[in-house]
Amino acid sequence: MRFAFEETIHHPIDRVYPVLRDRLSEMVPFLESVDSIELLSRTEEADGRLRLLNVWQGNALQAPTVVRPFVTRDLIKWKDHAVWNDPENRVEWRFEAFHLDQLFDAQGANIFTAASDRSTCIEISGSLDVYPERVPGVPRLLARRFGPRIESFVIGLITPNLAQLPGAVEAFLDREDEEVDP
Repeated sequence: MRFAFEETIHHPIDRVYPVLRDRLSEMVPFLESVDSIELLSRTEEADGRLRLLNVWQGNALQAPTVVRPFVTRDLIKWKDHAVWNDPENRVEWRFEAFHLDQLFDAQGANIFTAASDRSTCIEISGSLDVYPERVPGVPRLLARRFGPRIESFVIGLITPNLAQLPGAVEAFLDREDEEVDP
């Protein structure tokens, strides 16, 4: 499944871009289906790119009732491999399941542009392919029967979080502004 969307954040690019790059874990309170985001590694490359590895822990609140018995915390945990290119205001990312590296393939890019002096446009595009037959403990017959629901759940876990990021950044920066200027 391919997806693409863009959103305008009513804050300047010089505040938006570094928040997503350097303070992603602080966005958790603004992301409904995420319990935590933990930075595992941060590596500056010789060419000026920055490689980050974050681990996202989702929650099962949005899982269809029929698959909840099979949804473990490990199943809704994923690695976020990101390569930030500051001169281009761009990040290329790839997600992989934490313990089930063949459950889905997800990759894409986010491009940040200044919409004005006070606003930023984020273009998020990528692809997500889910393989429900690879969920451990789910019998093949059940995987075939409920595959679309499992696929829908994984898609519903990952893509809304991407779609919610711009709003989370805006809410975070709004709150930060209120704390500085009550």
